[in-house]
Amino acid sequence: MCFKCGEKWNKDHRCRTEKVFMIIDSSESDDDVVSDGEATNDEGELRVAELGVNNCEAKLSLNAMSGVSKPSTMRLMAWVGKFEVSMLVDSGSSHNFINANIVRKIGLRGAAIEPFDVKVANGEKLKCEEVVHEVKMNVQGVRIAADLHVLSLVGVDVVLGNARLKSIGKVVTDFDAMTMEFKLGGRKKTWAALPLK
Repeated sequence: MCFKCGEKWNKDHRCRTEKVFMIIDSSESDDDVVSDGEATNDEGELRVAELGVNNCEAKLSLNAMSGVSKPSTMRLMAWVGKFEVSMLVDSGSSHNFINANIVRKIGLRGAAIEPFDVKVANGEKLKCEEVVHEVKMNVQGVRIAADLHVLSLVGVDVVLGNARLKSIGKVVTDFDAMTMEFKLGGRKKTWAALPLK
């Protein structure tokens, strides 16, 4: 199955719609970061600090929305409960997102939030009106929990942005090896991206 469009894949496959999206926060202020100062919760899970969305407009270039891996992003597989999901870690993204279809499929409960605009690179604006709090995920053996904003994504189930990166401190990213290294509970953890296709 094609990661981008979900159609059957073969060596001659071409996606019908070529879209590349990236989520970028137009405000660069660190004042938007809301954190309780703890990187992990009582269960030892990595707690993802959430960026505030008030007074800022999130933007989508055409990468994270379609799940296309580029050199500045990493595609991983993760588990939400018993469901395997595709995940894009994008350092250019300010917010964390989850595909609306996955929310329904898995049976997650979203909470209404004050709506905010997510501007797509083509000028279109999408309205984000819902968030799922404390979504527990297992990413290559590392348990994390994050608040995920619900949005219609194509080709990817979850996008983790800078909110995740800021919450764990120093992250060493090797874009040649497509790995990310960080410490959690004093132990070194490594995430390895799926190969680019």
